[in-house]
Amino acid sequence: STGKRRDMISLENKISHWFLRKTSNSLRRKKWLQSRTCTTRHQENILSDQLLNKGKDNSDTKVTPSENQSLEQLKSQYEETFQKLNTLRDSIRHYRAPNKRKILLLGAGRSSDVAIDYFINNAQENRWILKVGDHDERLAEKKIKNSVNAISFKFDLEDAELREREIKEADIVVSLLPASLHLDVARDCVRLRKSLVTASYVSDGMKALNQQAVAAGVTLLNELGLDPGIDHMACMSVVDKILSKGGDLKGLETFAGGLVAPESDDNPWNYKFTWNPRNVVLAGQGGVKFIQQGQYKYIPYHKVFERTEMLKIRDPQTGAMLEFEGYANRDSLKYRDLYGLHTIPTLFRGTLRRPGFCKAWDIFVTLGMTDNSFKMEDSEHMTYRQFINSFLMYRKSDSVELKLAYYMGLSLDSPEMNKLKWLGIFEDRKVNMKDATPCLLYTSD
Repeated sequence: STGKRRDMISLENKISHWFLRKTSNSLRRKKWLQSRTCTTRHQENILSDQLLNKGKDNSDTKVTPSENQSLEQLKSQYEETFQKLNTLRDSIRHYRAPNKRKILLLGAGRSSDVAIDYFINNAQENRWILKVGDHDERLAEKKIKNSVNAISFKFDLEDAELREREIKEADIVVSLLPASLHLDVARDCVRLRKSLVTASYVSDGMKALNQQAVAAGVTLLNELGLDPGIDHMACMSVVDKILSKGGDLKGLETFAGGLVAPESDDNPWNYKFTWNPRNVVLAGQGGVKFIQQGQYKYIPYHKVFERTEMLKIRDPQTGAMLEFEGYANRDSLKYRDLYGLHTIPTLFRGTLRRPGFCKAWDIFVTLGMTDNSFKMEDSEHMTYRQFINSFLMYRKSDSVELKLAYYMGLSLDSPEMNKLKWLGIFEDRKVNMKDATPCLLYTSD
């Protein structure tokens, strides 16, 4: 029994691990598949028969129920591996087809799900083939859901040869990597004459590539997410309509936000991370700039979540009035030129959250827990309770909860304290992160 299980694992490893990991030589892989299809199917049939017969009592061997269960599990894993091999083989064939439009998507994090699903669902009709790369190859593989119109692979941004090869094969590149990592991809795209799409704000480095991109006939299209992205398009749709009718725009205030659908709103924060948590925590740290009635206004980071306003918005489906709170979003002034509103007296861009979010979030900002400028000593041995306590006064007789509530002027049963308790911030659970900044510790789980 043990020998046969070992043989089967060895066979599975030879086929799946060797094949799935050696993805650099596509031609050799394709030839191998073509030559080995009959052989591997024959082996699969023999093994299936062996596994089915193994569970039967006979004069030579007795198998315990636990061994039977283990064999069935191994058989299931083996069959799943062959299914993945067949899917991968079909995907490679589609990817190599000359009449397919090849989309390279880099980064399979939280923000990628909708984009990946969209490309896959519309691939057949538009003759697309999607290739998804991420430093976590298993995550990329999970996101494509065994689609024959998609391929996953391990992507290492620092591997210049790999980066160039993948970009060179693509017709268009979509980067959903962290904003700070776009530039290397963008430079390669300009040099290799491939257009690039990102959902991130236009950085100074990206701006500096503009002339080279124009000369190369390449489009570097940024700010094409929700915020920034859909908010720009919705805003300009209204602005263009007003101006086309001869209107004179006296002010423009816009709000956007990744809000939780009512059916999924099941936590006291009324919010869920749908993108990189670190970026959520760092949002607003550059301060805020806007213009109101011809006067320039500025809000420093430590006051952003205190300066909020309440809004009521009608639900287009139910007609009910929903309450939100809005806070100022970064630098609104730079959009005067982009929107063509050079002399507008009021221009303000804001972010929406459900009521109570900002007051609770401001606790982290006030304490300094969102800081990303220094490393915390002994962070790998720290618990979440010790983490939050490190930002509070030393009083041996008082609990962490009491010290925090006193410092922030809250009652122990306040909505803000309940939100913190729900996060698990007071638990004696280790963070297990070495040389971490407060921001990284805060977003580690």
